[in-house]
Amino acid sequence: MTQVTKEDKAKWGNYSDRKNSFDDDGDYEYFIQHSLTNKKFQQFLLKHIPKGVDCKWESKPDGKCGIDLALVDKHTGKKLLCIDLERWGEWRDAWPHYYKYIHYLGRKDHFLEEDEPFLIVFFEYNHNKFLVCEKETIKQYDTFNKYFKAKRKWDMVKEMKMSDGYIFGNNITDIEKRNFNDKYI
Repeated sequence: MTQVTKEDKAKWGNYSDRKNSFDDDGDYEYFIQHSLTNKKFQQFLLKHIPKGVDCKWESKPDGKCGIDLALVDKHTGKKLLCIDLERWGEWRDAWPHYYKYIHYLGRKDHFLEEDEPFLIVFFEYNHNKFLVCEKETIKQYDTFNKYFKAKRKWDMVKEMKMSDGYIFGNNITDIEKRNFNDKYI
């Protein structure tokens, strides 16, 4: 049984527009851009943060091994909403037909134990659209060891229904609208 290794993670996170597999600066920029321009996504975010708080986005508020991004109170520095960003290389323009579930990686389970609201954001390769899952939904699923045929590796994951995700962005296909919760589209 071959588990996913640190080397595998580094290799799979390597994209032509990144300095290395851990360079997600571009993902931050696209996320911030969507949060400032996408009205439906702004509505979605507002349900997760207190009203009337003056806030700002802060990348890596807990250091390089912590959460990717947090919305923090400008005056107190308190984290109001935590975000982890992922990018799926197989998801290009249209949802891959062989993706039957949303997989949340077990190595990120510790983010679910924090007090602050938490969202995982999965970007499509080109950053035109993204899928969001909420902490409360993710926590409903058990983490288990799953074999991924295409990678020929085992990894610890939570396997969520597609309808548990919210999709935002541009050029959303009819299949994506059917697969995911389109309440905010």
